[in-house]
Formats: sequence, structure tokens, C-alpha cells
Amino acid sequence: MNQPEKNTAKDIQQEKTGIEEEAAQQREMPQQPRGDAAGGIIKQEAEGGKREKRKKSGKEKDTVREIASWVFTICMAVIAALLIRSFIFIIVQVDGSSMMNTLHNENRLFVWRAGYTFGGQPQRGDIVICELEINGAPKVCVKRAIGLPGEKIEIISGTVYINGEALEEDYVAPERFKKEDNMQQITLGEDEYFVMGDNRSNSADSRYVGPVKRGKIMGKALIKVWPFDEIGSIE
Repeated sequence: MNQPEKNTAKDIQQEKTGIEEEAAQQREMPQQPRGDAAGGIIKQEAEGGKREKRKKSGKEKDTVREIASWVFTICMAVIAALLIRSFIFIIVQVDGSSMMNTLHNENRLFVWRAGYTFGGQPQRGDIVICELEINGAPKVCVKRAIGLPGEKIEIISGTVYINGEALEEDYVAPERFKKEDNMQQITLGEDEYFVMGDNRSNSADSRYVGPVKRGKIMGKALIKVWPFDEIGSIE
């Protein structure tokens, strides 16, 4: 009766030893993620990839928006510049000596266009920027408005007569006066102006190329802006 009990104890010991060895082997083996854990990792990686794509796409959209904003800004600036030049003001450089002594060659002038653009009309004595046909080609010139629409203009021995009355011109320097200047009387049309340079001895103007149409007068010179030591209003 004692032998079976010994065998039983021995068997128990062997079984216990086997269990411990099996447990040790399991501890040494790398743990494999369970199915649900592995699925979670894959899902997280997929979501991470989507986030990266969205982030990259967002950056690309921001770049496109920034470029579009710059293009829009530049276009608006160009349009504004064109509108200002067409309707508000321009800077014009004097070319030649026809307006001496009032203006000199290469003077730069601030020309107000809005005054004539929005209903205003040139007045006698205004220094205007106009387009004249010089030697068969159009040229932008700086001249003084002398005769107005509908008036009769005549020049006798250098003196300008408007509707039969002599015009006082203190802006014409004595050395620029041209005594031998004569022109038969003409009558200006409803949209015509007679323009002349202050340097009567050296100016291509309405005496030689005829009156200028209202549509060819671009604006009134108001301020001399160059050179800096001559900055000031123009009379």
C-alpha cells in the first residue's frame, strides 16, 4: 500500500517540474499581440497616415491661397495705377526750352488730370499738357492755354489779340518775346484751344500746328517736383 503513494508523490513532483519548465519557456518566448490589439495598431497607423495627408494637403492649400492673394494684390495695384494715371494725375517731364523762363528742360511736373476729367475745362493762362502734331507725328507737349473755344485770335508784332483786345502776358520774358511774330485772325471752334509756349522765339505751338482739340488736352500742370531746389507751384 505504501508503494502507490510514493509513485503518486513522484508523479506530482514531475508534473510540477514540467509546469514550471513550460512556464519558463513561455516567458522566454516573445509576446504576440492579440488579434484585437494588432487591429488597433493597424488602425492607428492608418489614421496617422490620413492625418499626415490632411496636414500636407492643408499646407498645399495655404500655399495656393497665399499665391492667389499676392496675384490679386498685384493685379489690384496695377489697375489702381492705371486708373490714377488715366483719371487723377501723372508726372510729366519738360522736353526742350519752349516754356522758358517759366519752366526749363527736364523739369518734372505734377499734372492734375481730375480737374479736366470730371467736367472742368482749361482756363486762359493754365499750363496744360497736350498732344500736338509736330513734324507729322503726335508729341506730348507742355504749353500755356491762350485762346478759348469760340474766341477770335490774332497776333500783331508779337502781341496776342483776343476778340480785338491785346492780351497782357507778364509770364513772357522780354528776351523771349518775338516782335516779328504775326498771324492772321482765326476763330476757334467749340472744342478748340489756342496754346503757346512762353518762349515765343522757340516754341512749336498753335501758331504753326493750329488749335488743339479739347480731347487732346490731358491735364493742368500744378507743381514743379524736380529738381528739388525748385519745388513749388506753377504760375
